[in-house]
Amino acid sequence: MLDHYLALLFKEILSQKDLTSQEVLLKRTENLNELTKEPTHLSPLEQANAKKLAKLQSEQDF
Repeated sequence: MLDHYLALLFKEILSQKDLTSQEVLLKRTENLNELTKEPTHLSPLEQANAKKLAKLQSEQDF
């Protein structure tokens, strides 16, 4: 169920045009991961999406 929620968040992140919205969703995902007691195992697609999002965020910082 948690993996499904994360997958929905990543789909929403990728469909957003506004980076600010993506940042908000990323923070929600980070907060959700901090609240879980056991690590969340992401599918390869979710991992790729997370890497893309991290790259976008790092490019925005510069």
